[in-house]
Amino acid sequence: MKKLVFLSTVLMFLLSANSFSQSSWGYWQQTDCLEGLDFRVKRGEYNKYAKKYKWYIEFRNRYSNNIHFSCIAVEPSRRSEIRNSGKTSDRTHAKANGGTTTVWFLVNSSSEIYVYVNRIRINDKDWGVDYYDCDK
Repeated sequence: MKKLVFLSTVLMFLLSANSFSQSSWGYWQQTDCLEGLDFRVKRGEYNKYAKKYKWYIEFRNRYSNNIHFSCIAVEPSRRSEIRNSGKTSDRTHAKANGGTTTVWFLVNSSSEIYVYVNRIRINDKDWGVDYYDCDK
């Protein structure tokens, strides 16, 4: 039986605070676990109540099937904690053949974030099949 909790994609996307514009997306980056799942990020506005920045993450699915996965974005100092716990907060879905989905997180970092993806299913539906193993 495959592991139910499958730790997959861990990428840190470094951005220069001086040259980073709130309105521009970063470059597409291939995840380190899945050849067909890419993402890019952009920093949004500062939330003065939460005292954190809003970070947008756009995922792009290059597989020929729909993809379903859980994700989270945190400050880089929490990388080990998130990887060890496998805790994610959002479940999202991207349609096949270039479909995109955008999520956002409040993160206590103005210049970089850590993006973690797990519990992946590549299938028409988000049930009835085991979680997907890395293909890299």
